[in-house]
Amino acid sequence: MACLRLFLLGLSIFLVVTPSIGDKSSSESHWRADEHEWREFEEFREWKRLKIWERQNRNEGVGEESISLAGAPSPDENPAVMARFIVNQANWSSVATISSRKDIPSFPFAGVISVSDGTVGNGSGIPYMYLTPLDFTAQDIARDHRATLMMTLAQGSWCKQKSMDPMDPRCARVGLSGKIEKVIPGDLDYDSARDAVFGRHPWLSHMPKNHHFFFAKLNILSIAMLDAFGGPKYIPVKEYLNVNKHIAWRMPHRSVTLI
Repeated sequence: MACLRLFLLGLSIFLVVTPSIGDKSSSESHWRADEHEWREFEEFREWKRLKIWERQNRNEGVGEESISLAGAPSPDENPAVMARFIVNQANWSSVATISSRKDIPSFPFAGVISVSDGTVGNGSGIPYMYLTPLDFTAQDIARDHRATLMMTLAQGSWCKQKSMDPMDPRCARVGLSGKIEKVIPGDLDYDSARDAVFGRHPWLSHMPKNHHFFFAKLNILSIAMLDAFGGPKYIPVKEYLNVNKHIAWRMPHRSVTLI
């Protein structure tokens, strides 16, 4: 009899507790469903913003084709003028660093990064970039800041339309060697770095926060350019940075709307 009473007591407790457990489980499931729907909504908003930006760029004629088809300076002009033109028209660059990888320590290693020296037709000549510690480039410069950026008119259609192979000396290219340095809030050129990078690459402003992206620039120490037969031309950094903008670019100024 005592056992029966204990059994009935336990059963009554179970019946009372079970609904509350079920309600909690149901509540958690409902919360998870709401969270999933919210994430999908945020992803849709992000997709819509990027689509709007792409449509605006098409309408404004901003893109690799319109940049690269502009008339480049003649090789007979000041070499610094051509170098500034190449850097300003480049949306990306190959970058060579000293590898920090365990399998190839101290080997040269090449990567590709998005770059910008400012708006098309009104650049500063200083390549700015937006890097993440998850990438090889940022990992390498954390140990050794030395790097070389190589940019060429072959990145667009300029050389192709003139039937020039990318290795043709007349298909101009420039190598900027120096040290990649972080640009942090409070630095005099932080706003310039942000505007240069996001102005040319707006989608980079939407990178995940947990990837810890940071702005950086190349502190240029040496410039070598090849734009004609006869070997490379070595351009003094001061001369390169002091090029008269009105002479350097024949491209119309364009702006990109941030989203």
